[in-house]
Amino acid sequence: MLNEKISQSLAGRIGYLHLYPFSSKEIFDFLEKDFSVEELIFKGGYPEIWDKNINPAFYHNSYVQSFIEKDIRQLININNLLSFQQFIKITATRASQEWNHSSIANELGVDYNTVQSWLGLLQNSGIVFLIPPYYNNFGKRLIKRPKLYFNDTGLLCNLLGISKKEQIENYPLKGMIFENYVFTEILKYNHLKIFPSPIFNWRTISFVEIDLIMEENFKNTGIEIKSGKTYNKIGGKTLKNGANMTKKIKMEPSFLEVMRI
Repeated sequence: MLNEKISQSLAGRIGYLHLYPFSSKEIFDFLEKDFSVEELIFKGGYPEIWDKNINPAFYHNSYVQSFIEKDIRQLININNLLSFQQFIKITATRASQEWNHSSIANELGVDYNTVQSWLGLLQNSGIVFLIPPYYNNFGKRLIKRPKLYFNDTGLLCNLLGISKKEQIENYPLKGMIFENYVFTEILKYNHLKIFPSPIFNWRTISFVEIDLIMEENFKNTGIEIKSGKTYNKIGGKTLKNGANMTKKIKMEPSFLEVMRI
């Protein structure tokens, strides 16, 4: 909004910094103590929660309310705020999953363009990210839809109705919440680079999927994310199957990292 009010070009005289919520390492370094993954996921990374020890439920409720009732009204003319609130909650249930405008429009009873406009608003506001599909011609039929992730897992938990960190362990969507958490950690460290690596998702219609693909130095690194507490070989097998299909993802032992609670 400030950019729109500036009449002259600032090219060469201004720099842009993407300030994401705290990463896990920043929280550890700031408070000089360790926290469980469940607590990191539940609280999220907004600085005030950690700095002033604010109750996450209170903070995120107020955040959503001020975002919808003040910021949204200033940014776009929404006649039915209730429908938009429902849209945000439905969007939370699609975290770490492929995003389909038509499916969401049918569920809400609104048109395709409305969903597209509302999602763009969440993107521009830094609430969600869309990760594009990696769909070079691999000789396989691929699903060419983006995956959606929330910028902050604390806000995501709030929208899903999770009121305590202990609820995460048995929550039906625990896997997708954990994947969202890992993605945001990768995103924060990736943007510390002078040239951030492009990040993609990849999936075939036969459900062979690689959660994330990072492209760096003309090499593709496949990343499989699992929330289980015990190691199994499924993740490595999934990566190898994907690599065999694409013939373009170089899968070396050093790339087979398993991130788990």
